[in-house]
Amino acid sequence: MALPKALFTYYCVTTTYEPTGKTVRVTAIKTETKPHSSYSVDGKKNVYRDYFCKKEQAERFAAEIGGDMPWE
Repeated sequence: MALPKALFTYYCVTTTYEPTGKTVRVTAIKTETKPHSSYSVDGKKNVYRDYFCKKEQAERFAAEIGGDMPWE
């Protein structure tokens, strides 16, 4: 029987730019490895996802770029 894999908590700052403005959201995820930051275009929205190891780093980054910071 295999041992369970270790899960680590990472913090994602999702920034969405759309014609009506910008929103910033901070979420926590648990995964084995830190995800890579990403960018996508979804219709009229540009979505950026930046990942951090520490909650404080993610909150500081979100505050620097502006917008709301609700947790989901």
